[in-house]
Amino acid sequence: MTSTPRLFLGAAALALAGCETSPRGTTADTRGPEVLALRVQPDSPALSPTQQESAKPDVTRLGYDAGRRTLRVYELPEKAARWVLTLPGAPMGVPVDGEYEFPANMDCDLDQVVLFYTLPNHRPSPGVSLREIVETAAK
Repeated sequence: MTSTPRLFLGAAALALAGCETSPRGTTADTRGPEVLALRVQPDSPALSPTQQESAKPDVTRLGYDAGRRTLRVYELPEKAARWVLTLPGAPMGVPVDGEYEFPANMDCDLDQVVLFYTLPNHRPSPGVSLREIVETAAK
């Protein structure tokens, strides 16, 4: 018996699952950043209930410069932790490292722009809106 039927079934299963197959030996990823954006949402129902809760971000350590349209985040204590920003144009999330400069043509709706972080083996942190960051800094 040959392995051809198994290979065909494996490729068909990958295609049905939405996976792309690429030629062997290709390592460069030519997709744009929108494809590489993280696909984790706070309050995602697919998360395991056994995962640990993450603490809410410390809003007093976050900053937004409206003149420069720049969001500043603090360094998270775990090396594998990642900040993620959800935007009206990128609801799946955009990774943030240190600072994020909002595009000039983008409307920064203070209630729709939300920041959270992810940790391995934890649920994503509760989200913090840009409005909450701005209002906390004003106090």
